[in-house]
Amino acid sequence: MDDLYEVLGVDRNASAEEIKKAYRVLAMKYHPDRNQGDASAEKKFQQISNAYSILSDESKRRQYDLYGSSSMSGSSSDYQAHYDYTENPFWKFYTSQQNQSSAESNADGQDQDQTFTWFTKRRTRPISRKEGLGMFVSGILQGVLCFLGLRALLLFFPLNILLIAGGIKGFMRAVSSVKYIFRTGSAEKK
Repeated sequence: MDDLYEVLGVDRNASAEEIKKAYRVLAMKYHPDRNQGDASAEKKFQQISNAYSILSDESKRRQYDLYGSSSMSGSSSDYQAHYDYTENPFWKFYTSQQNQSSAESNADGQDQDQTFTWFTKRRTRPISRKEGLGMFVSGILQGVLCFLGLRALLLFFPLNILLIAGGIKGFMRAVSSVKYIFRTGSAEKK
């Protein structure tokens, strides 16, 4: 099987617009209606159409780039003949994240969002100012205690690295809680 990028005459890092433009030019040149009776033009048109059907779809293009022509068995309908990714939950998650902006629902009107529940239900209510203040105080306290402990255990190698990491994490928690403390009243009601 020929390299699909060579069939369309584009680079491997070509954008979707460049691929589309190259396909239109070649399709007009080798279309069977323009070249009636020419078997080589018809075969070339089929190759061009197959290459475009794979390279225009991001998931098919990604698979082609990863696994090459050995995973593509010749036609666009059976490009997953090597391994069926449709049953893999991680494949579903990542492809649903990328396709979410292009199509929100399928022909039946069902929602295509296939994100897993542990990502969508982390926090059911917003953090209040009081909770933000508690996060701030506990973060500062954690950071200070870790850096004080670091002074005492400076020469103990594994412990001092853990104390540095804990101190940084505490101060980062305090900094991230500032947005909850100083938000406006309208943002708190949401």
